Amino acid sequence: MCFFQNEHCIAFEFAFMGSQEPAVNKLKEPILDEITAALVSRFELNFTRQDTASLWFLCKQVALLEWTDDLEVFILKGYGKSINYRMGVPLLEDVVQSMEQASKAQEGLKP
Repeated sequence: MCFFQNEHCIAFEFAFMGSQEPAVNKLKEPILDEITAALVSRFELNFTRQDTASLWFLCKQVALLEWTDDLEVFILKGYGKSINYRMGVPLLEDVVQSMEQASKAQEGLKP
C-alpha cells in the first residue's frame, strides 16, 4: 500500500484500475441503457449508450471545473483575505450611511 505519491504507486494504480475497467463498464451498462432509453423517449433523439457515457463524462468534467473555480475563488478571496475587507468596508459604510439617513428622515417626520 502506498501512502505517498510516487512513480511506483501511480504505475500500480493505473495497472489496477486498467484491469478493473471492463468489470466496472459491465456494471454501468444497464444504467447507461436505462438513461439512454429515457433520453430517446423524452427528446426523440437517436442516442446510443456511448453517447450517454460521453455526456456523463462531460457532466463530470463540468462539475470538476466548477469545483476548481470555487477553489480558486476561495484561495484568492476566501476567509481572512484582505481583499474581503477592502471590498466590504465601503459597502458597510454605505449601509450605515443609508441607515443614518433613514433614521434622520424618520425623526424629521415625528410631530
